[in-house]
Amino acid sequence: MEPFWRIFIVFVTLVLLINGQTDNTEKGLVTSLFPGYWDPAMLNAYKGDIETVVTDQGKLNNLKFEFLPSPLITNMYPDVANSSIYYMDAAARTISRFDNFNMDLNDTYMTNTTIHEGLSRVLGSLAFDWISKNVYWTDGFFNWIGMQNAFSKDNLKYKVLIGDVLRPYALAVDPINGYMFWSDMAPTARIHRALLTGENGKAIQATALSYPNAFALDIQNQTLYFADSVRNTLEAISYSGLNRRIVVSLNGYDFGALALYDNYLCFSEQNYGSVLCHDATKGTEAWEDYIYSDPYGIVAYDKKLQPGRTDTRCPAKGCNDICVDMPTEAKCLCSEGYKLQNDGKTCIADHALTGKGILFTNGTHICVEDIRGVNDLGDKVHIPQCILANLSSVKYLQADSVKGLIFFWNTTSQLFKQYNLVSNKLTDISTSRTGNVTGLFYDWINYGLYWTESDTQSVKMIDLQDITGGIQNIQTNVQNVHSLTGDPHKSKLYWISGTSSITIESVNMDRTDRKTTVSTLNNPKGLSFSTQHDTLFWIDSGDILSFNIIKADKAEIVYEGVRDANIVLPYQDYLMFTSGESDIHAIALTSSNSRNSINITEHNTITGICIFDSRVHSKEKGACYNNGGCQHICAPSTSGPVCMCHYGFTLQPDKKSCDSVPYKNNFMLLVDYSHSMLLQVPTDKAVVTDTDVVALNITQFKDPVGVAYDSSDGFLYWSELSTRRLKRGKLDGENVTTVKIFTDHYPDRLVFHEGTGDLFFTATKDYYANPYSDTTSYIGVLRLKPDPKNPKHLILINDLDDPRCLTLYPQKGYIFYGEGGYPSYIGRANMDGTDQKEIAAADKPLGITVDYVDNMKNDSPYCYWSNDTKYNGRCSTFCLPVPGGKTCQCEDKVSLIDEFNCDNEKTCQLTVKNGAFTGICDGKLDSAGAKVSARTGGDSSASVSTVGGVLGAVLAILIIIIIIGAVCYFTRRREMRSAVYKNEPNVYFNNPPVDENSYSQFNQPTGGTGDRYHQFSNPMSETDNAYDMISEKKNNAPDENGPATYYLKEVDEKKLDTSFKP
Repeated sequence: MEPFWRIFIVFVTLVLLINGQTDNTEKGLVTSLFPGYWDPAMLNAYKGDIETVVTDQGKLNNLKFEFLPSPLITNMYPDVANSSIYYMDAAARTISRFDNFNMDLNDTYMTNTTIHEGLSRVLGSLAFDWISKNVYWTDGFFNWIGMQNAFSKDNLKYKVLIGDVLRPYALAVDPINGYMFWSDMAPTARIHRALLTGENGKAIQATALSYPNAFALDIQNQTLYFADSVRNTLEAISYSGLNRRIVVSLNGYDFGALALYDNYLCFSEQNYGSVLCHDATKGTEAWEDYIYSDPYGIVAYDKKLQPGRTDTRCPAKGCNDICVDMPTEAKCLCSEGYKLQNDGKTCIADHALTGKGILFTNGTHICVEDIRGVNDLGDKVHIPQCILANLSSVKYLQADSVKGLIFFWNTTSQLFKQYNLVSNKLTDISTSRTGNVTGLFYDWINYGLYWTESDTQSVKMIDLQDITGGIQNIQTNVQNVHSLTGDPHKSKLYWISGTSSITIESVNMDRTDRKTTVSTLNNPKGLSFSTQHDTLFWIDSGDILSFNIIKADKAEIVYEGVRDANIVLPYQDYLMFTSGESDIHAIALTSSNSRNSINITEHNTITGICIFDSRVHSKEKGACYNNGGCQHICAPSTSGPVCMCHYGFTLQPDKKSCDSVPYKNNFMLLVDYSHSMLLQVPTDKAVVTDTDVVALNITQFKDPVGVAYDSSDGFLYWSELSTRRLKRGKLDGENVTTVKIFTDHYPDRLVFHEGTGDLFFTATKDYYANPYSDTTSYIGVLRLKPDPKNPKHLILINDLDDPRCLTLYPQKGYIFYGEGGYPSYIGRANMDGTDQKEIAAADKPLGITVDYVDNMKNDSPYCYWSNDTKYNGRCSTFCLPVPGGKTCQCEDKVSLIDEFNCDNEKTCQLTVKNGAFTGICDGKLDSAGAKVSARTGGDSSASVSTVGGVLGAVLAILIIIIIIGAVCYFTRRREMRSAVYKNEPNVYFNNPPVDENSYSQFNQPTGGTGDRYHQFSNPMSETDNAYDMISEKKNNAPDENGPATYYLKEVDEKKLDTSFKP
């Protein structure tokens, strides 16, 4: 029987091995959930292959983190071969690893190992190279991309791989092809690619990006997928940055993390609390799980997604610190502060200060604290590394981290000292004693040491390259001078001076151009300068203030309540300050709520502080320093800055500036709120490409949300969310003015009605600025004529919650709008605001339009005429179409006095058959000669005379002449006819007598031969003589500020109808 049992055991073992190889169940999606009000942080695991998950057949497991503080897992990356998941914890500010991970989330054997400490409290990303076993991460406050070996036991053995980056965020690595990808957010969003060693970096996408915050890679097809949480898009581009396409656009979605699993693009979404998967090719939704929590990190856990390589070279390379296994070779990298030796694998430090740190002195010691200590949670005491001890009276510190030099002043000996970290030597810089030093600054580019002396009222320096030149005066007669700082890249010095009037002054290092930079200060101290931000920082009256020297606008408060702080020090996106105690405090410039403290023991009084970082003291700025001289976008490359233009602009021949030429006809307008742009898309092309789209070159845009266009005069109208303004300007950016400023509302969507020249708009209430106000959101209209800078305002539809879209159907007299509040719906009303109706349910509608056919007739009673639209339907202010006609209305708080006129408008009334009006008393005349009202200008109350009145006056005079002499009658009449109709073609009849309430009739003259007009105006008084008032008026033109006028076509004398007899 014994052989039988042996055969059975072997058989069972083979079956188990075969099943273990073919039935791999350790696969699926893993998501991290932030802690809620009642629930702790958790991991969710959807077990099964992706097809199983998207058909809701996957097994859902979860693991709750019951310990405190609860982790905030913002990003994860799997190492499936080693059953591990690396994760970034924003709460602990660490990178850690779950070992013995399983999809059942059985934590019996799961362990947690911390890999790296000291991350900034800002969202970043994590990536893992499963070939070389290296971890990569982005740090958005330190502005670097770091890396280290995942199994290194020394937390100091990390490397800043890429330091010339502003606000890095998304990150992904491809170990098979040897690439890494990252995004940065300032000054404009970009997507970059480099080798895994950080070499050959370049921007592969820099236009039409807002906030690319998550990446996923298709290694086989070399495609990068990314999420843009501001554009609300999931997009794809090739590794070279080409073939960009939008996979899907999801308005209102806030993407957290992204994972590619086969052909499914899966992501977490915070606004709705769900995890989704979409088809990566079609963009269609395949699966969604509502978690009703706050999901963030997401990874696809499947061994096939992390293929290995048979030609790994790192084990044989023998690197001291970090090895990167590239597709063709393995390369060794060294940790911070170490240099790679000639053998290509050994790393050696030049001196003891190997990392990036904060140098400080308490008067007797000079010590260094790891720069990452500014992110300490305050739960441990720091024991710094001291470089020098047993000193006395040390004050002020400066350093050259590239050369390994430290400078300080001894208050007792009044001498400057230099300590060389490489040679370990402390020497006097000069034997000449100084005065009372009140500030110290080191120029690391030109190697000059500068200081201020309050007793000699001077700024001085010594050239460290040639100390035989001795001490030199830079400026004299500087009262109460202290707190010296500078910018070596621009050869500038700054200091605080003055007694009764305290200011910040500046001067060039060559002693020229001394001037006041900031004035009217109270009690400033601790002045410092950030070369990265081109900004001065100082402490004044318990607050930290800043002043950007590029904008040169005004000083701003950065942080309040620093009590007795006397030193402030910028580093990257941090500000550090100390009050002379044993604590060094740090705040993030982009988040003043993020304040940390470094508690340093055994050092009670800090008298000097500076940064020790070779990146800070580099002679060369990054390729895109000062934006590389580019007008729009600077993309760094190994060959220097490359300038690019925003979407819709064209790079000019100088390769730095950008411009656009707007279309004049056949275009539609689009608002790009994400990039504060207005775009023109041509409508006369069968196929429109990106190169056909034009961005309007209007620099005054600020968060535009609505746009309208008046084709009659070429003016563009737009609304701005942040400024609460309605503005207008030409397409080329000229003549930009503000039309209206709102106080309690945000102007939103706009529609221009060309029939009346009125601007319809939606206005959303600002509930935060005035939550207890009785005002509501509304739809209104502005009468832009005659003065668009002072329009008349009328609320049409009130008591709305969140009207977000609007369109007109003027032929029918309808307004259609979308109500985005609760409930949400599509509404319709008459254009005068009456007869409101809910016509369809909707879920927060954001856009609306109408498809209609223009069936208007010229004799219709609407405000819109296809041939002539300037008469405003006889209304003095607003003419608003309604079904079957129109209504006249007045601006807010003004009433109608009749069918057409408002009581704040002066009107003129007349009837002229077959005539037309000019000047400011303009109206629409119908064929029946009906009564017309229109406005007049100034305070004139004169009425317009009629043609019958003029002829009556002429005939009355002729009768008097006949009575005086019958013989002269015929001669006189012939002379009058010749004077009026032939010899004087531009006769001006002034003030004929007329009854203001009567309206004469004038038959249309036949056979008119010219286009000139006779003008009749200004009724005269009863005592005026008509003949005396006849005068010639050359180049007769309508007077817009004068009395109302009307015109009759000139009549040829030979064709004059003489049938009329007096």
